[in-house]
Amino acid sequence: MPETKQCALGVRNEERINALETIIGEIKSDVKEIKDKLLKRPSWFVSILITTMASAIVFLIMELVKNG
Repeated sequence: MPETKQCALGVRNEERINALETIIGEIKSDVKEIKDKLLKRPSWFVSILITTMASAIVFLIMELVKNG
């Protein structure tokens, strides 16, 4: 294959394309990480917080019913 000379604009565009491909790869991995996190169950802190809040609400409802 004959050796070809590249113009400065072509070299600069190739560098930009390579940089953009790297950024796209990082974005894809970030999106996958976010997707995996959203599809999994909540953390223990969130689970305990929801349980505590639900218990408090039930307690308040029972107090309202009891005291009228």
